Parts: sequence; C-alpha cells; structure tokens
Amino acid sequence: MGIKVVFLDHESCIIAALSQWICLPQSIEMAKALVARRVVVFAKELSRSNVIIEGDCLQYATLFPSLEKGVYHGARAFISLENPAVSAEQFSLAQIWVQSGPNGHAALNSIQAGWGVHPGIYNDTLTRFTAYWTADNYRDTGCFNILCSGFVQVHPSIFLGAPYSNTSIYQGQLFVTDIMISQWKDSNLDEMYATLFPSLEKGVYHGARAFISLENPAVSAEQFSLAQIWVQSGPNGHAALNSIQAGWGVHPGIYNDTLTRFTAYWTADNYRDTGCFNILCSGFVQVHPSIFLGAPYSNTSIYQGQLFVTDIMISQVIPCPLI
Repeated sequence: MGIKVVFLDHESCIIAALSQWICLPQSIEMAKALVARRVVVFAKELSRSNVIIEGDCLQYATLFPSLEKGVYHGARAFISLENPAVSAEQFSLAQIWVQSGPNGHAALNSIQAGWGVHPGIYNDTLTRFTAYWTADNYRDTGCFNILCSGFVQVHPSIFLGAPYSNTSIYQGQLFVTDIMISQWKDSNLDEMYATLFPSLEKGVYHGARAFISLENPAVSAEQFSLAQIWVQSGPNGHAALNSIQAGWGVHPGIYNDTLTRFTAYWTADNYRDTGCFNILCSGFVQVHPSIFLGAPYSNTSIYQGQLFVTDIMISQVIPCPLI
C-alpha cells in the first residue's frame, strides 16, 4: 500500500512532500492508524509541533509538547470529552500515545488511551473510554479495548469501552477525562509493570474488585508474569507501606511449570523483611474449602478466540463494634 503526504503552510504553499510504501494492514482502521502515524513522524522530522492532517479517509490533529531528552515511562493528559458526528464508516479518537522502539521498525510498541467514537465496533456513536495497543508496529498485533489479549481488565467499575455519562457542550459546559499511562520499575523486585490508571474520586477505599482476562504468556525459567489488582496503604517508598495483591501468575521458578495459577502476594513493610507468594509464608491462611492459592486455572483465553476471566476481589472486613 502506498501513501503520499504533502505539507502545506498556513498560506497553502508546499513546504515538504513524502511518498512511501508500507505493509498492507489487516483492516481499514489499522491502515488509517499507520498512515496517521507516518504523517505524525514526518511532522516531527520537520520540527512541526502543531499539525492538522487531512486526507481522503483521514482527518488528524496533533500537538507535540516540548520534552527534554531523557527516559520517560508514561504520560498524562486532561482531555475534553466530545461527541463528534461520524458516519458508520468513520471513527474519531482523542488520545495520548506512549511508544517505544525505532519508528517504522517491527520492534516498535505503543499503547494509546483516551476517548473514541466507534460505530464499526459498537454499532453506536457513544463516546467511550478507549485504548489501543500494538507490540510490532501494527503488523500482527493491534487491538482496541478488550477485543484482543493486549489488555487485562483490573478496575471493578471503569471498563475499557464503557461509554462516558457526559460530553462537553459547544459554548457550554465542559467535561474532561483524566488519562494516565504509566510504566514503572520496582527496584526491589527487578520487574516491569505497565499500568493504566482511570480517575478515582478522593475517599477511603477498603478493597478492590476486577474481572481479569486469564492468559498464559510464554515465559522462560528465569521469568514470571502477573496480572493483578493491588490494595495498599501507607506512603510509597516508606517502611510503613503494606500491600496485598491478587490475580493470576505464571511462576516457573516456584512451581517448575508454566501453568496460569491463582496468585496472591503480601508485604507489611514495603518488601523489606516481609513478602511472600501464596502459601509460601505465614502471610496467608487457607480458608476456602475448594479454591486454593497457587491452584492452576482450568482454562485460559485464546488469542482472537474464546475469552476466560477470573473474578478477583480483595476486601477489608470492618468489624462491627460490640454493644
């Protein structure tokens, strides 16, 4: 598939042009994403920070904030919630992108989050919480929301693909969504985490619940993989921090296999002297007669096939005062 790009200034004078062949994508949506991405990269190469892109099937506006050189592990934006009019063959997005890898190379991976209007996916024109992911520059991977195994649902009430209750009114009330994509590394555990934080109201929380897609990722003997919800209390980085985590895990180092198992973890002092998986230390007590910590799941999801989920809830029981 070929693309042709012409850059015009505000007086419609040509300032640059590009012609390039790209790999044939799997869908129209992916084709639009590839074209938009190449145009955005071209704009950055030309040191253009405010760009409006228009084409036969694409309209795109992008803003590049000035960033100092360094290592970045995420992004955050307050995005105005809108409900643009689109036809059945169109879709509209407002997102932030975090990506890693060389532009145009198969090693490029990207996660994008914000809002979207997708008649082709949802058969309506509601404005929905939307994310997109690819691990190989859109070649064999790429999905919106929970349409493939790239995303795992962890929040108990905020779902990928869920519609927003309110959208902004032209020259009237403004509604915004707070979106943050963050990747961070825990120096104590030497692990990498990718997290998506939806907005939470301030208050006191006594637990969490999530429906998590059951997966069976390929890991080596020295690796492990987890999908969990965390409930923690105390200041980050302080010895007083305590945390309990639950979900599924693949742990060759513990079980000498690569089965997906019901997994929990606990620490009472920010991993200093306490911390254990499942029943490997006294932090956990088995109480259920048939569901065991460390037990393997019978089924896991199939890529682009049947989806299996596990319902995980961590709850702090507040005892009633004695009368």
